[in-house]
Amino acid sequence: MRRIVTVALAVCLAAWGVPGCEGDEDPWRGDSDADTDSDTDSDLDLDLDLDADTDADTDVDADADVDVDVDTDADADAYPEGPYGYGMFSVIPNLQYKDCEGNPVALGDFYGEAKVVWLTFHTGWCPICVTQHSFLRQVHEDYADQGLVVLLVLGEDNRGAGVTDAYCAEYKTNKNFDFAVLNDSGWPESREFLKSGVPMQVMIDHTFHIGALQYGWDSATMESTYRRNIEYFIEQADNDG
Repeated sequence: MRRIVTVALAVCLAAWGVPGCEGDEDPWRGDSDADTDSDTDSDLDLDLDLDADTDADTDVDADADVDVDVDTDADADAYPEGPYGYGMFSVIPNLQYKDCEGNPVALGDFYGEAKVVWLTFHTGWCPICVTQHSFLRQVHEDYADQGLVVLLVLGEDNRGAGVTDAYCAEYKTNKNFDFAVLNDSGWPESREFLKSGVPMQVMIDHTFHIGALQYGWDSATMESTYRRNIEYFIEQADNDG
């Protein structure tokens, strides 16, 4: 993996007709209606009255009332069905990470809540990554309450070695990040996104289709584009209800 590459690859952001994109009036592929809500309310009231009177002077009078209420509310949002992939318009796999305390964090934890997820892949040694940090802090502050989730995935420390929980926590604290930093030490989950290196940007819409992919970072040319990305995906989520 190359550590420093200063030229960003082309982005395919179909929503705005960025040069290099093929025009596509409907950029999402597959089934975008992947939210399954199932509410089952089952009420069973069974009254059983048994009265037995025999000739053997034995009176058996049993009155059994059985009242059964079953209320099942399965309102959790299931992760969208595949096929899954790592390219534009694919449903992103339900990637599994850890937070800086070692707790499991799945990408699917944000499905049904986030209107747009910005996955950005960094290392502790990457100087280009550092130039992105202030913008990440700013957009999180500006859009988090509108549905943006920023997830910074850290795969290597400042020496190119694996990421420990302690390093992850120190990195997050030193960078003053209010958003999540996730540990993918050695990149077992993220490797398919990192063919070109870091930083790598992946934006996911509310249906968890990949809506933007871009390698590198150049604050002078990319900040305005990514604000438009975020606002577009939030608007799409709001329009879909």
